Amino acid sequence: MISCAITAGGKASRMHGKTKAFSLIDNEKIIDRNLKVLKKIFPEIIIITNKYSEFTAYHKLKKYNDFYKDIGPLAGLHSAIKNTTSDFIFILSSDLPFISEKIILELIEKTEKDIEAIIPRIGNNIEPLFGIYNRKILLKLENHIKNKGSKSMKSFLSNLKVEYIELKDNKENRRAFTNINSEEDVALASLRATPIQYREDKTNS
Repeated sequence: MISCAITAGGKASRMHGKTKAFSLIDNEKIIDRNLKVLKKIFPEIIIITNKYSEFTAYHKLKKYNDFYKDIGPLAGLHSAIKNTTSDFIFILSSDLPFISEKIILELIEKTEKDIEAIIPRIGNNIEPLFGIYNRKILLKLENHIKNKGSKSMKSFLSNLKVEYIELKDNKENRRAFTNINSEEDVALASLRATPIQYREDKTNS
């Protein structure tokens, strides 16, 4: 089984402290937009957040916080693996409003017991927070964290057996990885403008 974990722990400094998952795109919260897609694919969806009180409306979804603090996205990945029993976990950043069911299914097709991570890539740009991870990496991840390795997801991936899924560099695929980092981004996304900002391995956001 493959579970899904939505990571909503990023510090939204350019959003004036607002939780990005609740940003409205076409009058709909990003998290609600994404759940419509995710529920069609995954039997289990959890939320990784340190702001439990903000997610009380999602009472049907289990919520877990970070065990390790101030280490960025690696903490969310660790918590996701620790709190599911599935062999693989799809990790999704909560600031992606235009996720693609097609790409998710393409990643799932590549899951094999010996592959430790499956990550989409467009050219030289990778999206670690839209990827599938094997729960067997838990020990490697904990050792990386305890040894105070780089907080960068890209750095940690260099320790893993990764299957990179090469995607065509087109508008549809880039749109799937459009991320929200500011109020201006939200406004532009709501107008369905050209994808605002393709995350070029923003490993610490």
